[in-house]
Amino acid sequence: NRTTSPVSLRRFQVRYTNIPGQEKPIQPLSVWYSGGYVQDVWRPRPNVTLTAGLRMDITKFGDTAYGNPNVNALTFRDETGAAVQYDTGKLPDSKPLWSPRLGFNWDVSSDARTQVRGGTGVFTGRPPYVWISNQIGNTGMLTGFIQEENTTARPFNPNPDFYKPATVTGAPAASLDLAMTDPDFVFPQTWRSNVGVDHRLGWGLIGTVEYIYNRDVNGVYYINANLPAAQSAFVGADNRPRWTGPACGAPTVGPCATRINNAAGNQVTNAMVIKNQDVGRSWNFAASVMKTLQHGVSFKSAYSYGEARNTIDAGSVAAGSFTGNPQSGDPNNPPLAFSFNSPGHRFFIAGSYSKEFFSFGQTTVSAYWEARTIGNANYVFSGDMNGDSASGNDLIYIHGDQSEM
Repeated sequence: NRTTSPVSLRRFQVRYTNIPGQEKPIQPLSVWYSGGYVQDVWRPRPNVTLTAGLRMDITKFGDTAYGNPNVNALTFRDETGAAVQYDTGKLPDSKPLWSPRLGFNWDVSSDARTQVRGGTGVFTGRPPYVWISNQIGNTGMLTGFIQEENTTARPFNPNPDFYKPATVTGAPAASLDLAMTDPDFVFPQTWRSNVGVDHRLGWGLIGTVEYIYNRDVNGVYYINANLPAAQSAFVGADNRPRWTGPACGAPTVGPCATRINNAAGNQVTNAMVIKNQDVGRSWNFAASVMKTLQHGVSFKSAYSYGEARNTIDAGSVAAGSFTGNPQSGDPNNPPLAFSFNSPGHRFFIAGSYSKEFFSFGQTTVSAYWEARTIGNANYVFSGDMNGDSASGNDLIYIHGDQSEM
């Protein structure tokens, strides 16, 4: 029966269905996806082969969004600081994605001893439609969402429905978590170029070296359009921005330090917007030696090293992708940095021996050894160091010399 909690809750959250009679808030998504590809191969010389192709992909979304007129009237802030408004009922337009590519293969001495190969082109990935369905389920119409920081107004109650509204009418929720799509958003495309050389070394050995470079044409990142500009900054060597001011409490309070729109009756906890950028890049170099199967013996050894950099590793959930992105400045403008998926070093040796000892089948003995970089890690502060309402994503400042300690 308590009305206040004896402890201050770091964060309180509850999500609820906002449509009367709906047991499960399923996000309906209707998509038509079409693609086409044309390719031609020709040989300007007997030992040179050229391959050119052009692919086109296009996605058309059905009108299944839950538009919120209350949110459509609000003004938000983009990553440049400009005022911006969003139409929560508008899904991305149908825009063709063109992917040209060109490849070559050159048999240097026309005897299949040395082969130079490569190519360049744009490649469109399989569309992750969950990025768009995030918007359908998070406009404050299908579901409502309550989030409070550092609050004592939500004491524990064993009833999971206790803090949800007693009745819902289908009208816009009084408190909501937004996921929206930039009007110009398109699915990811990558420009990829590679060159490789294969050479027969003798004794059945084939040596290969290869280099691959990738660059985002339409990469993906998120912003929180409901996050205001930082009100202050830390002092010292680590002078990153800092959000200060009253915490976002009960729905009766007005705007707080981390919410531009926080008015009672139309309280926006976050407004995650998915957008495109073209700064992500990666490269990889590899060298290998392989012995094809001869007298039952096959062998391969290879080494590779690569780096991948982007501003965010986008996942399937908008809010989690944004708040889980380690950074040290403005979270709406994270710098280009190593991806969690940056490959690093890899070296392996593999071999096998096969022999038919008896007439009923073949026996194979194999061995494999590998050493590699196992992902990447970050040193981050526990809790919310910069006060932007996202915990566990603030990188620890590493001093440059003793004067900064």
